[in-house]
Amino acid sequence: MKKIKYILSAIIVAVAGCFAGCSDDYESITGRGRVHIKAQVESDVKVVSRASTDDLNENILLYISGQQGLIRKYKGISEIPADGIALVAGSYVAEAWAGDSVSASWDARFYKTYHPFNISGNELTLNLRLTIANVLASVKYADEVDAVLSDYTLTVSHPRGSLTFEGKDERVGSFMMPSATTDLEWKLQGTDMSGKGYTKTGVIKNVEPAHQYNLNIQYTPDNSEVGGGYISVVVDKSEVVVDKTIYIIAPPVIQGVGFDINETFMGEPGNVGHKALFVSASAELTSVILDFDELDDLLGISDVEGTGIDLLKMSDDIKNLAEQSGLTFTYETDAETDLSTIKINFDETLMNSLSEGEHEVEISASLTDGDNIKTTERVWKLHLTADPVTVTQVPAYDVWATTATISGPVNKDDVTEVNLLYRSVTSRADDDWTSVAATITGKVYTAVLTGLQPATRYEYYAVANDYSSPVFTFTTEDTPTLPNGSFEEWGMDGKAIIPASSTDNLYWDSGNHGSATMSKNITESSTDYVVDGNYSARLQSQFVGIGSIGKFAAGNIFIGKYLATDGMDGILGWGRTFTARPKALKGYVKYTPAAVDNTSNDVSEVKKGDLDQGIIYIALLDNTLENANSNKVDNSIKEWPVIVKTKSSERKLFNPNGSNVIAYGELRLKEATSGEHNGMKEFTIPLEYKKKDVIPSNIMVVCSASAYGDYFVGGSSEMYIDNFTLEY
Repeated sequence: MKKIKYILSAIIVAVAGCFAGCSDDYESITGRGRVHIKAQVESDVKVVSRASTDDLNENILLYISGQQGLIRKYKGISEIPADGIALVAGSYVAEAWAGDSVSASWDARFYKTYHPFNISGNELTLNLRLTIANVLASVKYADEVDAVLSDYTLTVSHPRGSLTFEGKDERVGSFMMPSATTDLEWKLQGTDMSGKGYTKTGVIKNVEPAHQYNLNIQYTPDNSEVGGGYISVVVDKSEVVVDKTIYIIAPPVIQGVGFDINETFMGEPGNVGHKALFVSASAELTSVILDFDELDDLLGISDVEGTGIDLLKMSDDIKNLAEQSGLTFTYETDAETDLSTIKINFDETLMNSLSEGEHEVEISASLTDGDNIKTTERVWKLHLTADPVTVTQVPAYDVWATTATISGPVNKDDVTEVNLLYRSVTSRADDDWTSVAATITGKVYTAVLTGLQPATRYEYYAVANDYSSPVFTFTTEDTPTLPNGSFEEWGMDGKAIIPASSTDNLYWDSGNHGSATMSKNITESSTDYVVDGNYSARLQSQFVGIGSIGKFAAGNIFIGKYLATDGMDGILGWGRTFTARPKALKGYVKYTPAAVDNTSNDVSEVKKGDLDQGIIYIALLDNTLENANSNKVDNSIKEWPVIVKTKSSERKLFNPNGSNVIAYGELRLKEATSGEHNGMKEFTIPLEYKKKDVIPSNIMVVCSASAYGDYFVGGSSEMYIDNFTLEY
């Protein structure tokens, strides 16, 4: 069997730590049942790309299972403990996945492994080999084919996905095979010398993961099939292997022992106590540099440049001075696991000598990864005060339209009650203050202020143990509405009906620009069912075309713009600028589903004869913009919060779980609706905020009479919508 070689195998050495702070027991690691994980991804990426390997690195899923089922779960090397995974003696299985498991894709690859192991009170280094799980396919045409066949395409498919190679497409397609399928089907189509359509089909039996199937299209003369010759498809099976290894070593990890180094330590001068920092790395540390304001005085040196001291290279005299002042460290390396660690201790006398105010401890740790030096830097901040509580400026993301959450540290153990007082800045009368009792959890107080007015400035302060804090202010968010949310404005753009008086004030759009080329508008105004004003929007799914030439089109409307038509497919830009945070989308809908009569192998959720489904969904997005990457779209309108392409070979759809999604909510309509509002049903779609510490930059609302319309799946379903409002 011939082997095809690619050049990237990424060995990802997993070194990371806990988030809230390590426990102070590193001296007792030796002798415990503990496994250190190294994940080796054997990738078929053709070009050595740091970006591609970093993506695999950060998206590895690692599951550790025992006899009782799943007991550990990690995502990315940043979650795998730097000091290994502590386990009791017994039998386990490590499973790991990386990449994207897509039914059919040009660029997504998926890797996995399954590895049993045993723990018997010892240290174990586990090398996991993640191998490609995809079946790959490519196509190559002999030069002679061009003489007898034109406009040719070759489609490779299984029941859940397909890819179409258009012309001499040199890309390699990847397929994740359904569990019940072992065959790939192919279909060659084109136009022969007489101008007639030509089709040839076949099946590749019993395909295997980690193998590439090269479909060679050949032409043999002296046969009557095509222009006096014969076209054949010869499948060449090749194993996907690698011939180069690249070691990707994670940067050092710096942690607080018993506390989160990323959070400011709040305490009282003279009562800080012993503290420690812990650094771990997957290779030998080359430098660990420490710097803070008091260091010069403690060591009796003058650090004019503020560069600090390197604990691994300091002289014996400086080390003795540091130890006498209460600064000590222990450095250890393990030749078998390649792990190195350093623990830095700040004893009680040293920490209790710190004065009231702000302090910063800067630490930088480095290691060598081939020709690269990888460095991690952290700043540990301390805020020491005699005040019982501390009040600071509330972050903007904690202030909503009608609520605000004020929180801060409790600095003294005798604080049992904290009250937040607030009032509108516009009144400022002495008796206008409203008091809210805060909840104290550990060393943190939290107060939720409710019933606030949107777009209003407030001031607040805290009271505890007869202490009153300084006064701070915040301004609540505004409550913008959705332009043309009642769908009263309609106009024309050529033959296409648009939900706006003109293209100059277009906020919503639809697929009419594509269907209008066939003299049909799938979305239009209606007076049949109306709750507010004179019109609603009517979305009618239907086949758009002439005879059998055409495509099924879902009735749809969305916030954004229809950018271009690509053949019989659309390129859409979704989303508009929006910086508020509503709690829900409210509106009215009448939905009449039809039986599905247009299906696709890409959609297994519905089949022919099933009742169609409608969908309405809303998303708040960050400031990330996508490029349409198409010469069919004008440069001035290429970038949008979300780009959607319906062409099967370039399909790009919205992902509700994407990294750009701040909040999301949807309504799935699986049956006909009825309602008391002129036949329309009222609905509310709550928004689930995936990120509460980010202010949105864009909003997106999409409605479709056929939920799988992006795949051209559905029936002649009908949806009316009206009076869309945002609830705050």
